[in-house]
Amino acid sequence: MCHYIHKSQEPLMFKKITIEEAKKFSRQSGINQFIVNPYWLAYNGYSEKFDRELLLYDRDIVFRNDFAYISLPKSKELWPAAIMTHLTEGDLSKIEKEGISLRYKMSYGLEYQYLTKDFVGLKDQRFRKAVHRFENKYKFKIKTNYSKKKILDFLEEWELQQKEKNFIFEMAKDFERFCLNQYKKIGGKRLFIEIDGKLVAYCLFMKLNKNYWVGVERKVNYKYESLSRFLLYQEALIFKNTPYFTLGSGAQDKGIEDYKKSLKPFKEDKLYYVITEEKGK
Repeated sequence: MCHYIHKSQEPLMFKKITIEEAKKFSRQSGINQFIVNPYWLAYNGYSEKFDRELLLYDRDIVFRNDFAYISLPKSKELWPAAIMTHLTEGDLSKIEKEGISLRYKMSYGLEYQYLTKDFVGLKDQRFRKAVHRFENKYKFKIKTNYSKKKILDFLEEWELQQKEKNFIFEMAKDFERFCLNQYKKIGGKRLFIEIDGKLVAYCLFMKLNKNYWVGVERKVNYKYESLSRFLLYQEALIFKNTPYFTLGSGAQDKGIEDYKKSLKPFKEDKLYYVITEEKGK
């Protein structure tokens, strides 16, 4: 298990997060990261209360019997002998100051955060040129609703084009279907772009809290030049009054990381997965 026994010798009792809880816990978490969007919490999250603190867990996608705390718990007594995910370097410093050693540490890479106004205002020259290039090159339609079957057909076509098909690919594929099936219950915004009557891009994004929105799912046909940046521009326009957004990490994929870095984030958080020792070891 990801955590051990409290000093009271009572085991932690957590349960799967429901869709309604996911929507509530996402707002309450105070975390500005992809991992706490309602779709992911409902898909892979667990929760419990400890001394009035809401604890959120993420089920390990490889070792399915491990459940990691999402972020550093406020209760310091939970820090020793625990598995924790999406910790920042600041969190690691806090653990070290408590005299707790790390048994294991793995970097997740960087989670990139952006200023919405930079995209709405087309501040970056490269981004601005890409948006105008797409607008001038293609005859397109933007839609906010689409046939579920056609979305599935598009996702399947996109998946066939991918060369790397490991366990992460299979998990992401399953998550895509979950998002599609639960959209009416969880909500958010969706955009679909058609060129010559063909679906070439799809995205799902939503408000995370009053200051952040998050990109949950996005798939584009890379055959169409500058399509990805044009899609992101349209997303930003919809949430133009929400100051910040995140698209998650680069998932340790150099191509994704290079793309997200090229979008000129205002903040980069290096995130870690850690296992701590018992205090004093």
